Amino acid sequence: EVMGDKINSEIQEADSIAQLIDHYDTRILNQPTDPHEIKFNRGHYEVARGSIHLRFLDCVDFLFSGPGSFEIINPKLVKVTEGKIRVIVLNKKGHEFTIQTPTNQFIDWGTEFCLNVQQTEGDLINIHEGEVEVISLQDNNFSERLNRHSQGFQNTGDKTVKINKRLNNSTPGGMGDLRNQQIIKTLSEDKNVIGVYDFKQSQ
Repeated sequence: EVMGDKINSEIQEADSIAQLIDHYDTRILNQPTDPHEIKFNRGHYEVARGSIHLRFLDCVDFLFSGPGSFEIINPKLVKVTEGKIRVIVLNKKGHEFTIQTPTNQFIDWGTEFCLNVQQTEGDLINIHEGEVEVISLQDNNFSERLNRHSQGFQNTGDKTVKINKRLNNSTPGGMGDLRNQQIIKTLSEDKNVIGVYDFKQSQ
């Protein structure tokens, strides 16, 4: 594990490791229908659909879009089997926040990156700011740091991860935008509503 017992002991099991910030059209299997009722503690979460925005210890934002699944191991380690992710380190306390896929570990040294975890096609990553260290779980000799200028890997031994500069997953505030679009669509289809004006679109 990335973290030691000291930080783990600071989190009581009754508390949530991660705080829910936002969600859109989210359905998590074997959990309450309303995401606000879910305690995001250590454990496995199967996201059938939709997106969710969690915050770890007020220092890391973790945005996940399904279908896919993730497992919270501790406040600085999340295992992802499949799904689309954006990680944003908010301050230095969030350094070394790690996403572990079936084939690689991605350690965020600040500040922001997107990652698509695909069961059949490997991992796709795009670093927007800062540095991400990639460690292969299949090749003990493979470890490389990437930044937003990186076009490829210097060590080409690891074929399980690729850089995709066009990768741009769900953003903070994006879920609210999707909710607003859904409300506008519903109102525009209501015959009792005379007119709908979207002030944001008009700017």
